[in-house]
Amino acid sequence: MSDFESLKIKGNSAYKQNQFNDAVDFYKKAITHDPNNPVGYSNCAMALIQLKKFEDALQMCQRGLFYFNEQPSRDNKIGEKLKWRLDLCSEQLKDNLVAVKIHEVDELPKKYQNL
Repeated sequence: MSDFESLKIKGNSAYKQNQFNDAVDFYKKAITHDPNNPVGYSNCAMALIQLKKFEDALQMCQRGLFYFNEQPSRDNKIGEKLKWRLDLCSEQLKDNLVAVKIHEVDELPKKYQNL
């Protein structure tokens, strides 16, 4: 069994026990052993989603999709998972946006004119 597979299994075990921080650590270690394998990124993204770390999860999904697209022979299921997780992160981040009121002015206030 490869180091990647061993660490992925440990991450899966931690994930099933709701130990999401530990799962993230195992998945990140697995990624270092096989950085071209999108499965590590996908699993890590899901653990990060459970921790509500949506920006980090979004980046994991993007990296995973990059490597998935580099190897078209991969199982399409992992690509679908990565896309779904990416969409989930995007929606969560969009929901956290705060509307900013914009006030139009005819003239810039003097204290800002020299900036």
